[in-house]
Amino acid sequence: MYLSRRFLAVLIFVILMGPASQSETRTSSANDPAQNVPTLRSAPVEVQQAYAHAEPYMDYALPKLRAFVPVLEGLKPSDSQEQLTPIVNHTAQVLAEALPRLRNLLAREEVAQAKIRLPYILPGTSIPATVSQVQVVMHQRLLQSFHWKDFSYLITSHPTAGNEDMLEEYRTDAKDPNLVVSDESPDRPQGIGFGNSWLIFLRENLGQSRFRYLGKQRLDQHQTLVVAFAQNPDRVILPGELLLDGRTYPLFIQGIVWIDETTFQIVRLQTDLLAPLPSIQLQVINTDIRFSEIHIPQLDGSVWLPKEVAILWGMRGIASGELHLYSKYRLFHATSRIVLP
Repeated sequence: MYLSRRFLAVLIFVILMGPASQSETRTSSANDPAQNVPTLRSAPVEVQQAYAHAEPYMDYALPKLRAFVPVLEGLKPSDSQEQLTPIVNHTAQVLAEALPRLRNLLAREEVAQAKIRLPYILPGTSIPATVSQVQVVMHQRLLQSFHWKDFSYLITSHPTAGNEDMLEEYRTDAKDPNLVVSDESPDRPQGIGFGNSWLIFLRENLGQSRFRYLGKQRLDQHQTLVVAFAQNPDRVILPGELLLDGRTYPLFIQGIVWIDETTFQIVRLQTDLLAPLPSIQLQVINTDIRFSEIHIPQLDGSVWLPKEVAILWGMRGIASGELHLYSKYRLFHATSRIVLP
């Protein structure tokens, strides 16, 4: 089984709470991948109740779902779920076959950051923007940013004590891939974990979520099969994490995945928080990940990896965002070992 302690959840505790230990800015380094992971039962009652009363948008009627996920405009809906199991299983198989090639990969990472005060009022009106409208504004501001930062981005894996493979990701100094970026830097990027964000669709992880086949859609020059999903908090083994005021909270997600109809590769993945958490003033966490086919001469076959990741999170009256652009993927041959405290 391939695992990642924080797959699919950006490291929101770093975003919100400032410096964290280096062990908290990776996907995991523990021998026991389940050690110290916050579960639903360990969360405060208010957080448990918020998740218990969650209404995943995968259960909405299509017009309401499109309002929450505007990119679904143009979807040709399906009235049948007969194709769901074959689609999910075929995708899981394709991903499993690609996993052995995701070892010691290095990429250039460019990152922009921005903030918007909430509620954001639409220009020329007195109407507060919806989450999807804030996403558009944030993306525009990020693209127009003059303060891009360059890093090296490393994806690697190693076996755990339980004979499982743990995918890990590091952000390093662009001039020296052996130097891990310090957590003490006040303007460091906060999101990590995109290269393995699709682990939720591996066969051994499918039982932790519910799925719904939505239909077909032409997207980014791909004819895609569109599937909605929502994690079941009672079944998730390694949820995302939020560290707030010295306490760790579990983060569970829902989302939409676009799967190429011919290759069954994931070409786009959008995730959202399963439910707002009013007790800790966390309103939204949204990630939009676009994948592209990468050809690396030393690898047998191509791999699909993130090319662009947009992140939006809202808490305590502030919406913050990051845009990550990835390029120049290649094999990483370390001349020295990365040592972390």
